[in-house]
Amino acid sequence: MITEKDLHTCNNILGNKWNLLIIKSLLESEKRFSAIKKDIYTISDRVLSEKIKNLIENGIIETGMLYYNKTYKLTKKGRELQNFVEALDKWSSEYC
Repeated sequence: MITEKDLHTCNNILGNKWNLLIIKSLLESEKRFSAIKKDIYTISDRVLSEKIKNLIENGIIETGMLYYNKTYKLTKKGRELQNFVEALDKWSSEYC
């Protein structure tokens, strides 16, 4: 059974305004900052940078390199959110 502390921790990570959109973007593939920004065009560079840093600190995403360019990708912990994101996407399509 999920505890109040666990729920609070999850909400701090997943309930954040932009975090689920960043996670959803990275579920598709490893991406550079500019590609994530293109997916979420309404987010400012500063806010995206802060959210990425927060997701790295929480072990959801990690940095990588692709053709000498810094990239971001989901960790195993982050990839485990795929079913949750897909269920939330389905729910929102039906009810929002």
